[in-house]
Formats: sequence, structure tokens, C-alpha cells
Amino acid sequence: MKFADMLLLVVAVLVPGIKGLLDSAAYWNRARGKAAIIRAKRAAQDVPPDEAPGKRGKRSA
Repeated sequence: MKFADMLLLVVAVLVPGIKGLLDSAAYWNRARGKAAIIRAKRAAQDVPPDEAPGKRGKRSA
């Protein structure tokens, strides 16, 4: 019974850390996917990066 208690304690201690690691990996995976979509849209437009509007549109100087 002591082994089962110790195993349960170890699992309870490790679960939050593993969850945080998985959440972080998921965040970076989503960010990479969004960046790939943005690059693909810009490549499809065939507009030079200097002239491509940003998030807020083209700004006039």
C-alpha cells in the first residue's frame, strides 16, 4: 500500500508541470501555423514585402 501511495504522490506532483509543458508546446504550434498562413497569403499576392500592408494597413508617411 505504501508503494501505491508514493506512486500517487509522484504523479500528483508531476501532472501540473507536464500540463504546462504541453500547453506551451500547443501555443508555439499554433503560432507557427498562423505564421505559415500569413506567409502563404503574402506569397499568393505576389506583393513585395516593402509594399505589403501590415496589421493596420498601409501607413502614409
